[in-house]
This record gives sequence, structure tokens and C-alpha cells, in this order.
Amino acid sequence: MNEVDLIDTATIDNTKFDKALFDRLDLLKQYFTKTYGATKYDKGYPKQEKMQNRRAFNAYKWQVGRKEIFVGIALEETDRGDIYMY
Repeated sequence: MNEVDLIDTATIDNTKFDKALFDRLDLLKQYFTKTYGATKYDKGYPKQEKMQNRRAFNAYKWQVGRKEIFVGIALEETDRGDIYMY
């Protein structure tokens, strides 16, 4: 596999843009930092008002040889409400 565009975490209760959402994002950051070292860049957390439907905010990036790993949050607007995915 050469590319993973989005890991679908919609089954986790990610309907609120709050500290719990960022705590789970931090767990992913910790995993990749432990595995691949320091990030190439760290943009921190996104601002809710800047989130766009079906667009990802890439908070962190790692360079692993010729490959890049991005970790961030994407917004999916649904008729049931907003869902945030990592």
C-alpha cells in the first residue's frame, strides 16, 4: 500500500469539536512520533470556524524516506450533524 487518504474513525463519537477530539489526535501524534521520530511540521489544532466540509486539516507531517505521513482532522457534514475524522 502506498497511500492511505483517511482513516475512518466515524465509529468513535467524534461529533463534538472539543478537548476529547484533540486528545485522540494527540494519541495518533504520539504513536507516529514514537515510530518515526519528530514531526517535519506541527500546525497544532485546527480552528473550528476554518474547518470545511470534506476537507482535512493536516496538523502533523512526518517524512519517512520518500513517503510522507499526514495526521489531521477532517469534517464531514451530514444530515445527522457534523462528524470529525482523523
